Amino acid sequence: MSFTTFPDGISVEDCEHIIKKYNNESLEAGIVQGRPGVKKDGTVSTTHRKNKVHWINDNSIIVRSLFQFLLEANDTTFRYSVFNYVESSDRDVPQFTCYTEGEYYHWHQDILDKSKPITVSANRKLSLTVNLSNPESYEGGDLEFFCGDDNPLGTPRKQGSVICFDSFDWHRVTPITKGTRYSLVLWIWGPNFI
Repeated sequence: MSFTTFPDGISVEDCEHIIKKYNNESLEAGIVQGRPGVKKDGTVSTTHRKNKVHWINDNSIIVRSLFQFLLEANDTTFRYSVFNYVESSDRDVPQFTCYTEGEYYHWHQDILDKSKPITVSANRKLSLTVNLSNPESYEGGDLEFFCGDDNPLGTPRKQGSVICFDSFDWHRVTPITKGTRYSLVLWIWGPNFI
């Protein structure tokens, strides 16, 4: 398990701009692919994940710039066969995520559900998370990687920091105990591993 961090990936001003722009959009409950998401009564299951998201369907300069971090991390650390921006963005769009008090995302991977027959020839290879919030504005909400039952590996909380990691790595966001945490998530795709 390894990840690449860009501590000053984007400016505080850009972080605040993204929060202001997308927090005013309609946010929907985050669901987990491959797990029960919507119950029979129409409510969303919060057993594994409780947060709100907005899918960003534009090619803004910030989104395109963030993709470059994934390419750089891949070149220096991971060395996977990956698709370009157009091919990746045709499969996934960035996710603006909001965690408020009591919200979380338990241990998970970002890959497609491998327990089902492979119906596509591609999968997520690398994931990117941008910390949009000032770390003093919330408590809890830590992005952590699984390194054994009692030894999760934490990541930087600095506003504007960019973290790139293998989409196969188990990770979580711990429950928010105070305030609100905003993040932006993006993926780069590539051919399935055989």
